[in-house]
Amino acid sequence: MNLKIGVKIKHLRKRKDVTQEKLAEALGVTSQAISRWESGNGYPDIEYIMPIANYFNVTTDFLFDHDTTGKRKKIDTFCKEYDSNRGGGNPFHRLHKERKPANEQTNMMRQALAEFPGDERLLFRLADSLYLQWCDYHLKGHDEHGNATQNIETERVRDGCEEFTKILSELASASADDALRSKCRELLADFYGRRGENDKVIAIAEKCDSILNCKENILTLHITGGDHRKYAQQLLISSLALFHSALLHMASGGKNPHYDVQIINTIINVYEFIFSDGNLGANHGIVSNLSLYGAIRLMSIDMYDEALTALEQALFHARKYDTILAELTERGGEIQYTAPAVDKIAFSIKDMLFTAQAQETTKYVKGNELFSKLFNSPRFIALFQ
Repeated sequence: MNLKIGVKIKHLRKRKDVTQEKLAEALGVTSQAISRWESGNGYPDIEYIMPIANYFNVTTDFLFDHDTTGKRKKIDTFCKEYDSNRGGGNPFHRLHKERKPANEQTNMMRQALAEFPGDERLLFRLADSLYLQWCDYHLKGHDEHGNATQNIETERVRDGCEEFTKILSELASASADDALRSKCRELLADFYGRRGENDKVIAIAEKCDSILNCKENILTLHITGGDHRKYAQQLLISSLALFHSALLHMASGGKNPHYDVQIINTIINVYEFIFSDGNLGANHGIVSNLSLYGAIRLMSIDMYDEALTALEQALFHARKYDTILAELTERGGEIQYTAPAVDKIAFSIKDMLFTAQAQETTKYVKGNELFSKLFNSPRFIALFQ
């Protein structure tokens, strides 16, 4: 008898959020028997193996840990196919990568789970595909910054989210995989935040570690030797993303354009300081979007020359980004950052959040009435010709 079967039963029971008493009742045994199995002091008789598997919707191979190399490879293949077709970035962002239709991805994951029921990696991807379907349904157009908008009240009452929230909640509470639990919490927090259910977002956040206990900070503080600088740089990159996000959330949203421009310029200056040699790599797209956001704010206060300068900066970084994206798409691999602050860090195609950045930026600017006062400007014409 596989010594891990009790551990598997306990894990599945917690994931399904049932008590020992409830499981015992379903199987027709005592709760003491369940307790013995889970503690390793006894094993279920052979007659209970199939009922246990059926109750948790897993295979008997899963219970006995008969996870052969062939099966693992097949599950890996399903996951890789899903990930390659999923696209990247925030699904509500106007420049997210092109991806396979979410309903097709959902069907693929359901087929995979029919073959490998209960596999956590497949379950997560099923939930992710269902969430993307929900996102697609609720895209209502774009605001002045290019981000998708949605009607919170409509979303609160819209059916169709129960399955993926149930899967994510179960995995977040009971999976033995720390990284998977973190992904589930992030997706749930994003979903509840979009619905305006802040109490649920707070409840999820309370289960997470403080930023001071994050992986990057622990490695930076406690690793010694030659790798210390590499981990410090990884912490810097992660902290830059947090700094960017936190500071941008301090913007007024149009109520004080001068302050917003100051915030945007501060963030851009920090990127330029860290990537001091101009090789921003995957971050060229981010700085391009920041510059575009700044141009929008400058147009709202009739600072046309400054807005044109911001647009020139946006197109410059967009074209740099597209060149790098094309290179990585063609040859794959990684590209090393070269600035002293990040020279031990590399990035790859998975770090490229957008696609056709220059084309999308051009389309957005030319189609936005806000920029119409610049259309006859020689600088504007030269920039977009």
